[in-house]
Amino acid sequence: MLKIINAPFGGIAHGRMLENIRGLTENKERSLLIVPEQETVIAESELADILPYYSPLYFEATNFTRLANSVFRALGGISGEYCDSSRRSLIMWRTLTELSPILNMTERRKEINSGLVERVLGATKELQSAGISTKDIGEIIENEKVKENRRLFDKLSDLVKISAMYKELLTERYSDADEDVDAMIKKLSENPSFLSDTKVFIEGFTSFTEPQYELIALLSARTDVSVIFTMPHLLREQFPYTELRCAEERLISKARHRGSEIKLEKSDARLPRENTAIVELIDRVWLKSPSFANITLQNPDEIRIFEASTPFEEATFVCADIKRRVMGGDKYSDFAIIARDTSPYLGILDTALAAEDIPYFISHRRDVSAYELIKLIYTAYSIIMRTYTAEDVITYSKCALSGLSRAECDELESYINTWSLS
Repeated sequence: MLKIINAPFGGIAHGRMLENIRGLTENKERSLLIVPEQETVIAESELADILPYYSPLYFEATNFTRLANSVFRALGGISGEYCDSSRRSLIMWRTLTELSPILNMTERRKEINSGLVERVLGATKELQSAGISTKDIGEIIENEKVKENRRLFDKLSDLVKISAMYKELLTERYSDADEDVDAMIKKLSENPSFLSDTKVFIEGFTSFTEPQYELIALLSARTDVSVIFTMPHLLREQFPYTELRCAEERLISKARHRGSEIKLEKSDARLPRENTAIVELIDRVWLKSPSFANITLQNPDEIRIFEASTPFEEATFVCADIKRRVMGGDKYSDFAIIARDTSPYLGILDTALAAEDIPYFISHRRDVSAYELIKLIYTAYSIIMRTYTAEDVITYSKCALSGLSRAECDELESYINTWSLS
């Protein structure tokens, strides 16, 4: 059965789901909670506080990648080394370089630059997410109407050539993580009883890839699957919720095709909150023409909206305001500065905080491979696994923790290149 629950921000659906998971675990029944990858640790922490000590035997907070690994460990499946983003870019660059004489998109280009590589990688990933294969595109371009549209025909023809060669080069050495869900669907189809005793809860998504839609439909045909969408019933027809409505319709269509029972639950009930202004603001902030004038405020400082022309002005105002409030009796620990992307504020926000003598800690997203210790361990393993290639040895030598000076690294690299050592 597929159960779709529409609930507003701060609604009761999340709390009910936690209670259901706790009840299942206490009864020693199996359950899974699938959340986006970046939310997995948060979900694990939240549920660890309410579940009994033996919960790992019956419950797991997971994501689609982790679930695929669990299925492969139980039923067999993909094994091999996954390819990171930098290697994907290199493989795509090689693909475009080798195909450039016969591609329409590169016929006027003197070189293949990083911008083109990223755009084509994005296009191939989008095709995978939509479940469109090179065979599907090949059938489309045989259509007479498509052939008449020369621009479209050229683009699709390029995509067929690029996708086919890119996949061939990628799979020579690596497993493609983007195809894990497809492989998991195949394994589950071959084992119809697997996960049939496990209740599945899905939360935190606004949409899914086509393979993920197929997976959810397959699971709903063998067990109870509950999907929670943060979509207020009274505002669901508003434009900001279009993606969620489309995801809901796609899930229902896929589940019906599998013969699953469908159940819809819509509620605007919320948990009682002291700060009603935040709840009102959340409901309005994504509307096309939001009005904040008549929000119920318990005091004038509850919500204030300011607009600045530069990140520097933003940072200066925020830090000065924090300083003002601390001088009025607040504590530094009462404040958090949140930005969707911290990169425009690096070097600006910390300077503004220091200027006001505000103690601070900044946390921003960073690729784990950028840390020197991780890089040292990773390249050491690469040296062993790939039998001491020149590329790996040079990369290892340049790690800050390798013990070699910059001059020694340059001398080693020059020696290797001069004598063409592999």
